[in-house]
Order: sequence, then structure tokens, then C-alpha cells
Amino acid sequence: MEVKCCSGCNVSKELDNFHKRRESVDGHAYQCKQCVKVYHRKYHSKNKEKSKLRFNEYYRDNAPRVRELVKKWKEANRDKRNEYQAERRATKILATPLWYEKEREEIQAIYKEAQLIGHHVDHIAPLNSPNVCGLHTLSNLQILTPEENMKKSNKHCADHTI
Repeated sequence: MEVKCCSGCNVSKELDNFHKRRESVDGHAYQCKQCVKVYHRKYHSKNKEKSKLRFNEYYRDNAPRVRELVKKWKEANRDKRNEYQAERRATKILATPLWYEKEREEIQAIYKEAQLIGHHVDHIAPLNSPNVCGLHTLSNLQILTPEENMKKSNKHCADHTI
């Protein structure tokens, strides 16, 4: 197996650890995949707004392709998806108060109404957030358009205004 020295961390690594790059003499990038990953994380943390705008623009221009890639990723990474869903359900269970049974039918009606009109059901105070954790109750639910819900993300109304 061929070995190459990374210009980022100065460690000799097998070529599998480098991205392909046609312009390079050996056909591989100068920095290893790990160094590139670290670089991108630093860049995105320093340039959050610029990165977010760029991502939104890319998604807008390539929505069908992105959806197809996400679908393929979910199929290929079923274990990770199941873990995420289990964590989400556990958070929801912990955020469900004792009086939930009294509100169950009304909550189900809200979800049904939202589905019929093509909207999302949103937790006003997110179930899991660094600033506030709400409950899965009738008074903490609202129906939003998909655009409004995606814009709000995992933020509380004190953090974000729609």
C-alpha cells in the first residue's frame, strides 16, 4: 500500500486516508481526510451565517437531489436513524406529564388537522434545547407551515421570532 505524508498533521498515512484530487501529481489531496474535516469544522464555526446562507442556497437549487441523498443515507444508515428516533421518543416520554392522558385525544386531533392541511405540529418550547425544555402538552403545541417550522428549528420563541 502506498503512503503519503499529510501537509496538515505531518503524519504518513495510507492513500485511503486522502481524498482524490486530479490536479495533484499523485492524484490525491495534500491534506488527509481528518485534517480537512477539522478545517471545515473550524471554518463553519467561525462563519456560521455565511455557511448557513450557502447551505440554504445550495438546498434551494438542488432540493430533489438532496432529498434523494438523504433518503439513500437513511436506508444505508438504518442503525443511526433508529438510534436517533429512539432518543427522540425517549425525550418525548420524559417530556410527557401525568395529565397527558386527559389531553391525548385533543393532541391527536391537532396532529390530524395539521396533516390534512399539509402543515407541521410544532412544540412552542422545544422538547430538547440548550436554553429551555418544554412538555409534550396541548398548551405547548402549535400548527405552523413547513417553512415557518423549519425556520424556527429547535428554538424557543424567546430565542427566535417567526
